[in-house]
Amino acid sequence: MVSATHGRPPARADHIGSLLRPPRLRHAFRDFNEGRLGAEEFRAIQDEAIRDIVKLQEEVGLEVVNDGEFRRGSYWGRFVELTEGLVVKPAAFTFHDEHGRELAFTAPHVSGKVRRGRPIAVDEVAFVRGLTRAITKVTLPSPSTLHFWRGAQYADPGIYETARDFFADIAEVYQQEIASLATAAAVAVSGLIGFVGLLAPHTVRMLWGPDYRRVLPLSAFLGASFLIVADILARSIDPGHEVPIGVVTALIGAPFFLLILRRHASRPFVRA
Repeated sequence: MVSATHGRPPARADHIGSLLRPPRLRHAFRDFNEGRLGAEEFRAIQDEAIRDIVKLQEEVGLEVVNDGEFRRGSYWGRFVELTEGLVVKPAAFTFHDEHGRELAFTAPHVSGKVRRGRPIAVDEVAFVRGLTRAITKVTLPSPSTLHFWRGAQYADPGIYETARDFFADIAEVYQQEIASLATAAAVAVSGLIGFVGLLAPHTVRMLWGPDYRRVLPLSAFLGASFLIVADILARSIDPGHEVPIGVVTALIGAPFFLLILRRHASRPFVRA
């Protein structure tokens, strides 16, 4: 088992790229694309393969694990599938195998203005996080991948005046996806952090009154301070394992919430 990092960086080893897909998974991709396999069964086969590959990475002692990119037919395939304005067409290049035979290759192609339609890799990270305490890694194709393989014919005519305009839109897709991944990672590590927005302003109003010139800055300061204390407690409760900070905020915030309800219930109701 991986225990040296306790699921926190830095790690002493790392790896990048797709891992070797088992035969059953390769056959599942083919059968799904040809309509002989349903989406639910295909997903179940992917899940099983990912569980096995995560376990293998842990057993060999890797401190960083990923899903082997087992949900992707190509390292850039999912990015193209889930991003608006991208399709797949033949590449401008061909390759040759060890016997000298020419092999065709496909590549991303721009058919419309590029926009992020749905999260691209968030569900990949979430699934792996549920399987391991090791550091979870996900890869995204480099922006050049979406342009290089078709050269000057990377886009349909008239969509982008220059490659600079295209890369500006691609950069926005990456920014949005990285922001979503960071948010998902924070929730996965810390859990849902509740009660802070309730506890801080109510405490400030009880201590310093309802003047919002004081309530707003003091609530921000108190909320941040509360989270720092909760984080220290989360790290100290069980040495070697970090309790989700949301558990600590809930243990403190829930009784406080009940106290507020009790105080309001004890007040006489005045009809206007």
